[in-house]
Amino acid sequence: MRHLPIDLVRVVRVTQGWNPPAHYGTDYSCVVGTPIYAATDGVVHCGTDPAGFGTYVRVDTGTHLAYAAHLWTVAVREGQQVTAGQVVGASGNTGNSTGPHLHFEVRDKAGSPWRYGAIDPGLWLMEDGGEMLTTLHVQRHNDWQNLWARDVGAGWVKCVNPPTGRVLYPDVPRVLVRFWTDDRDAAYIHEGRAGGSRFVREMRDQWLSVPDATAWELANEPDCNSNEGLAQLNEYTIGAIEQAAVYGLKLCVLNLPEANPSGDEAAIRWKWQQLLPAVKRAVQGGHWIGLHAYWRPGVEGPTGRYHALGRRAFDIGVWRELGITGARVLINECGIDGGIADNPPREGWRTLSDADTYRAQIVEAERYARTIPGVDALMLFTADYLGEWGSYDVDETFARSLIAPLRALNAPIEEAPVTSTELDAARARLGRLPATMKSCDMRGYTFRDEWFADGFFYALAWAPVPQRYHVLKLETRGWSVVEDSAL
Repeated sequence: MRHLPIDLVRVVRVTQGWNPPAHYGTDYSCVVGTPIYAATDGVVHCGTDPAGFGTYVRVDTGTHLAYAAHLWTVAVREGQQVTAGQVVGASGNTGNSTGPHLHFEVRDKAGSPWRYGAIDPGLWLMEDGGEMLTTLHVQRHNDWQNLWARDVGAGWVKCVNPPTGRVLYPDVPRVLVRFWTDDRDAAYIHEGRAGGSRFVREMRDQWLSVPDATAWELANEPDCNSNEGLAQLNEYTIGAIEQAAVYGLKLCVLNLPEANPSGDEAAIRWKWQQLLPAVKRAVQGGHWIGLHAYWRPGVEGPTGRYHALGRRAFDIGVWRELGITGARVLINECGIDGGIADNPPREGWRTLSDADTYRAQIVEAERYARTIPGVDALMLFTADYLGEWGSYDVDETFARSLIAPLRALNAPIEEAPVTSTELDAARARLGRLPATMKSCDMRGYTFRDEWFADGFFYALAWAPVPQRYHVLKLETRGWSVVEDSAL
């Protein structure tokens, strides 16, 4: 999978985007020393260009070259094989640079219309042809689910209380299994390390009765906010990991509810510090970390900062600040959930939305999740529902309607040549637009609003890649943009 080479939580602003021939990459303003990651798997070349990129790392995939430039230090060696998300250096201000930032550039070795074969790095990230992250959280197994996962190219499926004794998903590379133990999880967690070990011992035979299982979930949505709960959860998780190592089992640990750990940013960071030993042991042991992400119409969308994937991007950024790299994350529940932000619970997409809107949001979630380092799956809650979860149901008809738009994300984007008529029409339109709208158009943004303050005009705009709002600041003498800030 491909990933942004910098955590979004560490970015001050995007100072320049893809704008050939003036600029052939994306510039992320950040403090010197910010960790920089490999954007893809490949072979490293380390270079120095005092008049250009300064200190840089280039990752060669065989078909593309991904550059991280203006670095302060390099953490890899020439010819080293790296994987996406691996630390390759720290940001700096070397070479031809006007301030501390990361320059991210991608070149196609087959060539492009632009210098050195440069291509839009945002589109390159979205065109990743790897496994589909979007998959199913299954409450009741049916054969269509395996065929759907095969057709969409999913890397995972999750099944709750699956039938035992037979292979369920022969065409899916990895299967996450959860057996419902909610009525006794608190007792195991209360015992701390001994409870985690005992849980794995007592579940082992049942777990192994599912022959195609890859990993097994620990307790679902445990307390991760109280001091006692954090301490117990940390110890319980470590105990489970230690016992799993004895049996050669892989786990999905923590499995935290959306918007949790809760609190302001300082509180969230402190709570993750309390869970840091467990997270470290999970990464070292090759286990997955389960996190839930939901959204609700009228509250936020799939990239939302508080309950949805934006929050999980923040959490992963916190881990990196605490020294955790290489974590593998399963968003093992996601979708529309009416219960977030103190709204009525058990209202799913069939109550709160419609098929077309929800389908578009799932595609948006897939696109965004591909930019979050370490995320391996988005498991839609829920397929073939049980009990009160009917309004959440992802049935076969709706699931199959997702295949084409999701797979379209992997298709190469071919830009048709611009005709002279289209070019003249675009020039005429730009000539008629107010300066704020014109500035948005020239950057490929969608104009939303404008205002005047302190001698400057400001424009609020939406950037389709990478799906963020920007504020443009324009001086009034020549109407040039003096600042482009990503929100």
